[in-house]
Amino acid sequence: MRACLTAGMTRQRAEQETGLTCSQLHYCRSRYLPELPPFALPEHDKKSRHLSAITVMRADGLSLSQIAHRLGLSVAGVKNVCRRYKIKGARAGEGARWSVARQRRMAALSSQGMSAKRIAAYLGESVDAVASAMRRFGLFANPQRQRVDE
Repeated sequence: MRACLTAGMTRQRAEQETGLTCSQLHYCRSRYLPELPPFALPEHDKKSRHLSAITVMRADGLSLSQIAHRLGLSVAGVKNVCRRYKIKGARAGEGARWSVARQRRMAALSSQGMSAKRIAAYLGESVDAVASAMRRFGLFANPQRQRVDE
């Protein structure tokens, strides 16, 4: 028991090594070895560390590949995390939820005459998502420019 705790083993590993149950291990540690640190926590995979970020990005309507690219993970890894924690994307009818800051940025770029394609490239989104958001928010890329008569 002392060797397991000083070696920094996890609870599951200590159970395998000693043959004791979880409650027996915790009782022995708290009763007879209070000076030693508790069991080491299991190492979580890299994908679970980004759980809150993945949840927010999926709610914002980002695709799995966009999330994977932004977090430096594989698409399969992000897909597994979404499946494991039951993270759903934005509903099909609603489309992406755009933050106010992104709406304002999109409006500013649109008012400067930037096309939906260039805005999409600038924001790192798909052209369809930007175009539908611009229609929804009443922004129009490249509005009819008024010609100045010379």
